[in-house]
Amino acid sequence: MSFPTLVGAGTSTGGATTSTPPDTTKLGANEFWLRTDGKSADEDALLKALSQPDAKQSGVVTLRDALTDAATNPISAGMRGLLIVGAITAALLAILGSVVQSLLAARQRATQFAVLRTVGMSARQLAGLLLGEQVVVYLFGLIGGTVLGLLLVTADASFPSVQRYDGGPE
Repeated sequence: MSFPTLVGAGTSTGGATTSTPPDTTKLGANEFWLRTDGKSADEDALLKALSQPDAKQSGVVTLRDALTDAATNPISAGMRGLLIVGAITAALLAILGSVVQSLLAARQRATQFAVLRTVGMSARQLAGLLLGEQVVVYLFGLIGGTVLGLLLVTADASFPSVQRYDGGPE
């Protein structure tokens, strides 16, 4: 693993870490992030200034260029499409499973419903009872899933993944 903003700070590959002392003449930041006001003329002037031969950098990448590259990258577009299809499929399967579970639960409790109707419960009250039970189950699922998701995101945030933009070797 290398740190893209430090040059000569040592690398770690496959569990083995190099322990050679860094060359202090090359140690320092080699990546800078600049914020502009978004005006095209100002950005163009900044790019022109940074592209001068006396500027010691290997290249300049703008946010606009990075977003364009990401939007036109066929692998990214394919992954977005795959994620959307997966999310829609998961939602449809969840709805189907919920409907099947509700129908099976109602069929198994037919005798209970008959007793409730015999003692005077109306069809509307019975439907409200079933709907209330389903709402409670869905709320518990929603709350539990949200808490679990937040825990997993928090746990994953402590292990950030660093990727190279240019796709070059580490």
